[in-house]
Formats: sequence, C-alpha cells, structure tokens
Amino acid sequence: MSKKLYIPIIIIIGIGGLAGYFLVRYLDSGDPSMGDAYAVHSPSLVDPETLNQLHQSQSSPIDVSHVGTGLVPPTNKWFSGFALQQDPKPGFSYPNSYRPLTDGFEMGLPSVTATGDTISGPHRADVVVTIEGATRYQLTRYDELTLDLSYFSATGEKLATLTLGSGLPYAFLSAETDIQVTTNLPQLQARGQAATAVVSDKSYGVYNSGGAVRDLQLKVARNDFLTFFSAPDQKAAAQVARSAGNKVTSGTVSYRVAQKHTTTELSYVTANRKPTMVARMPHQSDDAKARTNTVRYQSIYGDLPVEATSRLSYSTKTIPVVPTLDIATLSPSDKAVLVEQLSRDIQTTKLDKPDTYFGGKQLYRAAQLLDIAAQLQQKDGQKIIQTKLRTALDAWFSENKSSVQSLAYNTRLHGIIGNQASFGSDTEFNDHYFHYGYFIYAASILAKYDPSFVKSHGDTVNLLVADIANYKTGETLPLRRNFDPYAGHGWASGIAPFQDGNNQESSSEAINAWAAVALWAQTTDNKTLETEGLWMLSNEVATAQKYWLQTNPTNASYLKSYTAPLVSINWGGKRGYQTFFSNEPNAKLGIQLIPMSPTLSALMPAVADRNLSSIDPQGMFGDYITMAQAGDTSLEDAKKLPDSAIDDGDSRTYLYAWMLTHGR
Repeated sequence: MSKKLYIPIIIIIGIGGLAGYFLVRYLDSGDPSMGDAYAVHSPSLVDPETLNQLHQSQSSPIDVSHVGTGLVPPTNKWFSGFALQQDPKPGFSYPNSYRPLTDGFEMGLPSVTATGDTISGPHRADVVVTIEGATRYQLTRYDELTLDLSYFSATGEKLATLTLGSGLPYAFLSAETDIQVTTNLPQLQARGQAATAVVSDKSYGVYNSGGAVRDLQLKVARNDFLTFFSAPDQKAAAQVARSAGNKVTSGTVSYRVAQKHTTTELSYVTANRKPTMVARMPHQSDDAKARTNTVRYQSIYGDLPVEATSRLSYSTKTIPVVPTLDIATLSPSDKAVLVEQLSRDIQTTKLDKPDTYFGGKQLYRAAQLLDIAAQLQQKDGQKIIQTKLRTALDAWFSENKSSVQSLAYNTRLHGIIGNQASFGSDTEFNDHYFHYGYFIYAASILAKYDPSFVKSHGDTVNLLVADIANYKTGETLPLRRNFDPYAGHGWASGIAPFQDGNNQESSSEAINAWAAVALWAQTTDNKTLETEGLWMLSNEVATAQKYWLQTNPTNASYLKSYTAPLVSINWGGKRGYQTFFSNEPNAKLGIQLIPMSPTLSALMPAVADRNLSSIDPQGMFGDYITMAQAGDTSLEDAKKLPDSAIDDGDSRTYLYAWMLTHGR
C-alpha cells in the first residue's frame, strides 16, 4: 500500500462566513485508491456492545431463498429484485437487463420509447438460456460491481455460475461440472469461438471458451465457460465479441476527493488479466472522449459509449458540505425578523412522531432552529430547543426497548430499523438513507453545541451511519447499503418488487443523507468517513443534475418526446414525471428539494433552469419551491405562504433565514 500525505488546509471562499467554509480539509497526495484503502485501517463504525444493546428482531417478509449461506441479504441493489424475491423480478445493470430463472436466465437490451411524461426501456427476454438439470439458483457472491448466481440440480449439485456486472454487455456462465446449455438464439452466424444473431432489432452473441459454437445445444466441460453478449448491431457485435473471452470475476471501487474534483475508479478483474468492455453512463463521460467510441448502446438515459478497459475512471465536481445558513452578516432588521419568528417556532416545536421518517424530520427541523438560535445569540431560545432536541435523541437512542421511539437490530437482514417505522423501512428496508440522514444531521448539529452528546450516543449514531454508508467490508452491517457506485446514486427500494427494477424518487433526501454522513465525520474527526461522505455527496449531486433535472443528458433523439420539466423518479427500466404519493407538479419538484439543507444550494442553478410554470408556490412544498426560487422571490413572498405550504421538516424561521441569505 502506498503511503499518502494529508495536508490540512483552510480555505475561505468569499461568500461569507460558515456558508463559505469549504469542508474538504484534507487533500490526497494523488493515489486514486485513497477512499477504500484507508478504510481497511480506519476504525469500525460498528460497536458490537452498542449493537447488542438494541432490541433484536428477525421478523421480515423478505424472501432469502435465493441468497447463499453467509451472505448479507443485498437490499437496495439493482439486483435486489431477483435476489430477494421468490418470483424473480428483472434487474437492470446497463446496457443489459436480466431475469434469472430456476434453470437459467433471460437477457435483453431495451427498446427505448418516450412519451410526454415517461421514458421506458423495460426488460426484454430476447436471449433465454437453459441449463440442463438446473432446478434453482442462489446468489453466492457479490461486490459493488459484480455478482455470481450459482445454479444447482435437484440433488444439490452445483452445475454452473453466472457472473453479471454493472456496465458490462456480457454474462459469463462458467461450468462447475460438465453441463449442456441451450439458447434460443436464432440463425447463428459462427465466427470461430463466437457466434452472433439478431433478435428483433438487437444483436446478441455467444462465445465458447472450449471451442467453436456450432449450434444452439452447447456442451460445456467443467471449468470452461460461455459468454452471452449484446450489441447495438451486427457490426458492433463483432467488436464486442473480441473481449468476450476475458471473463470478469470481480470488481472493486476506489475514489479520491480533492479540492475541485472527486474521482471515482471502477475496476473489473478478469481471469486472464485482459480488459473487458464497459459502458459509460452520462455522468461518467467526457463528451469529447465519448464521441470517439464507435460502439454505443441506447438506454433510458441516452447513449452509453463502450470502451475496452479494466478501469473506468471519471471525475465530478467536489461538493462541499455547508453545515449551516450564514446569518452572521445579516442586517439588524433582518435578524430581528428571524428572532421574532424563532421564538414562536421554538415554543411550538414538538418531537413526538414515533416513526423513523416523520420523527427524523422533526429532529432535523429542531436542529436547524438550534443552529439559528445560537447564531442569533438567543440564549434562552437556544437552551429551550437544545433541551428539547437532546431529550428526544436521548429517547430514540436509549436502551429502553419498550419505548415507541427507539431502534432495533434486524439480525436476519443485518440492518437498523425503528420499532415503529414507515414506508416499509422495517419490513422491506426501504428508504433507510432518507430516514437516517435526518437523524445523523440532527445529531451533528446538536453535538456542535453539546459535546457530551457524542460521548453518550456517538456509537449509536455510528450504527445509523454504518447502516447506510459503512466503509468497511466483512462486518455485520454491509458496505454502503444504499449507494451504487456505478449508477452514482442511491437506490431506495429494499427488495425492488417491481418489473421496472429498483428506483429512487427523492434525489435531495439522498443528498441530505450523504451531507449528514460527511458532517458527522467532521464532528467525530473521522477522515475516512468524511472522504467517503463527500465522494457519495458529489456523485449524488452530479447524477441529480444529470438524471433528475436534466432529462436528456446525451441529447438522444429517441428521448426528445419526453417534454416534462424534470424526472421525478428514476427506475432501472423507466424514468418518469410521477411520484408514489401525488400527481401534483408541486410534489414532483418538491421531492427533489426536500429538506433544502444548506448543502443543497449546489443544486439550485439546475433547478432554476427548469420550466416551473405549472408550480403553485402556495401549495404542497411551497416553502421549498419558494426557497429554490429565492433569486426571483423575496422574504415577503415567503411570509405570504399559508401554514399548509410549510413542510413538517421545515419551519418559518428556517424558510425566512434561507430567503434572507439566498434571496435578492
């Protein structure tokens, strides 16, 4: 392992005070493996004693019959729909999609269509592969880029292993014993060890490591393998076939955070150490370089250029965590407005919601009031709200297992849940990063003014961090449960019981979660966690801009029929202007803004570019929408909002403070 030099840096940006304090405090000397390499030697976030003190639960309807012994069930992954469903659902790894069968698998490229409010690229079973004698499959290995599905006979004999990977146009089927494999590919055009065929308007092929492909009945000797691959057309199929013999066996992810740019490197390990071919998503592409790639796949995100490589590297703009609104430079009259509203909001603050989502939002709201009270030097108000927040977090993190507001550990699924949860966060492991981001953020702000909080409850907060963003492997809580390094964003559904794969609706709550992780890392002086948090934050902001707020990131002609102002939910196989909870335009924009933490300022230029003519500032999420338009609205506009337009994770004090620090 190379030795790295960390240089402490203080950077003042000329936008005033804390809002301009750049939180990338340590720059790497240049080794791109900084993030994960240092995680190996960094302290664990999982304290066994604290974990064991939580109420232990095994209840969950999640099916784990397809999960091999000893594996942590892979919730919140692109492949959760076929790993955690007895009746497997498709998974979308780009450019292909897959659906395992008890005796084989389906594979296909999407036929992408667009309407005014939906872009669709559903799974297609263009290629169907059958393994003679197979009766069941299990997930037997996975990392952040690749996975293995093993197929077994009725007597339990392991017949074959299928390896899939994010960004790979290949599916590698390795024989564990002599097997016979059948494929439905028609009219094969053989070219030595590879043969190709056209299904509808797509091209597919198969490569045989053991010899020539002569027909659709393929005998595969033990330790040999078949590679099934896709291509946009027959000419491209010949190029893709050249790397089909370079069997991918695993993948690794590394990252580096520097002052201006955050770099991600996705590495694919092949058995023969030769390069594979990997598709770049739009947020990973340098446009000038991408234009030189001759093989390009269509996708719901636009064209995906493919290149022969073992390491796909890309950079995004580094997004700093801005922990607080900077109100120090406001005029005395503006501060007086905040002081008056602050007193009312503190007195009416309740922290009584029993579930992890709405309870978490209450904690976040109180923390923002605490920070504003401290900045305004309102000592009485600060004492009141600080006491309320500390009392509430003490209750959530207490050892009283019968308390409604408390946490539990699901030993079957290896995750932290609330004794009362919501939106399936306990039964299906949905939305953990949305929920716990609020808790972690609130804990970070409280610890700033009450250092004893870290000593009392720091280990419990670390468990919440580890549940969504653990940086170590081989622990009871999994590595980065909610973040997909290839996709560059989180997946919200724990088990993905959908034909369209997994999904993420609220890009902004994901951003809030990673900002909270980095902020907690600063609070506890955990440099490794801070680097990881900033890496995830920077990627999440980049993909929010590309895929939620920029609807056609590669300007693909086949996406131009989509005319909605933004994408309010992205799935593996679909993108659309819809939400789970409302068809109102306000909801579709607001779910990309909530909770408007100070760090979300980085996203506002992209929001301003959207056509917001259908939005009603007086309606749902009117507070966040007014904040997003702060450059064109005023404090008086905010004051006119009805109480129904103020979200339960927000307060008028915070709304007014945002307008005064961001408005015209």
